[in-house]
Amino acid sequence: MKNDHREIFRYSTLKIVFPLTDLPMSGGLRVALQHASGLAKLGHQVTLLLPSYAGQDYFSLPDNVELMPVHVGNSTRRFLGNLATVLALGQAIPACDVVLANSWQPVYPALISQRRHPGNRIVLLLQGLDSSINVGRAWPVRLRNHVMFEHIYRSPIPKIVVSSWLQRALKERYKQVATCVPNGVDYSVFTGGHAPRWIPPKESYDVLCLARIHKWKGFQDIVSAVRGVAASNSQVRLIVATRDRLDLPSDFPVVVVSPQNDAELGRLYQSCSVFVFPSWQEGFGLPVLEAMACGAPVVTTACGGVSDFVHHGENCLVVPPRQPERLAHAINCLCRDPVLAQRLATKGIETAREFSATRSVQRLERVLLEMIR
Repeated sequence: MKNDHREIFRYSTLKIVFPLTDLPMSGGLRVALQHASGLAKLGHQVTLLLPSYAGQDYFSLPDNVELMPVHVGNSTRRFLGNLATVLALGQAIPACDVVLANSWQPVYPALISQRRHPGNRIVLLLQGLDSSINVGRAWPVRLRNHVMFEHIYRSPIPKIVVSSWLQRALKERYKQVATCVPNGVDYSVFTGGHAPRWIPPKESYDVLCLARIHKWKGFQDIVSAVRGVAASNSQVRLIVATRDRLDLPSDFPVVVVSPQNDAELGRLYQSCSVFVFPSWQEGFGLPVLEAMACGAPVVTTACGGVSDFVHHGENCLVVPPRQPERLAHAINCLCRDPVLAQRLATKGIETAREFSATRSVQRLERVLLEMIR
């Protein structure tokens, strides 16, 4: 009989520090905050470090972890830019068992902290291939980012990834072996405690997307797709959930909403006719799983990490990235066939149950304990 892993490690309590460089509305930050809170609930001492200028615009910081604001002067930031934040965080990171970086950027403050605290063990939680962030940027920025994350990816720092696709990509491109800890959904937040279910549309057919200004998120692809669908179906309208300023179409119905928290986002998932995820590349694709958990039929691109949980024709419809006509065809299929939409939504709910935030943090705890034993 297998012993519980916490018994194997004699109920080891870890001191874990999460250095955050900002508080953007992103899936990566959501996962980091879920992990911080979850690890604290399991009895570990967790500290969040973040620059004093970082505003709490969307996410609420967990109340069961220590919050350590790090002062970064405005004049220093103007002179040194992002380097000022890196240096300030690096000096502020205390002695601990694990510095858990949720992307490549916080690794640099973690490395600085090792000069003062050699026992600090750095672990990189990699949630995507950061090459995608270079799309559409000026060449000096692309070159700088490329050099920095190439250095981090090829370093011997222990790495945890969020999908088997990312695990394979890291091994093929950088010859690095990583442990996989899939992301999970906090059902209590997104469903509000209500049983998820899909309600067939009556007055309008609402196509929901989460839109970002970044080109690789595929917003223009879904605009083109819905434009094609709306040309033959006057009931179709595009619901755009965003906090970015975007160029919006005016030749078919578009509704822009700005959810203020995950509970409001969950209600959007629950009320839409179909959720569409048009991204070109994702390390995991958490919004797809969130929509499934809320009972929405899903159309997604085959954008990488989603391959761990999406199955075309079984729990969603999957199309190639950067092909708006294929997106339009899939949306039309669900629009015309509510029986198919209901079947996909039901299977999606079952799929999402296998990926809970609780299960994810338990897996992360086990991996961290194994890494430092």
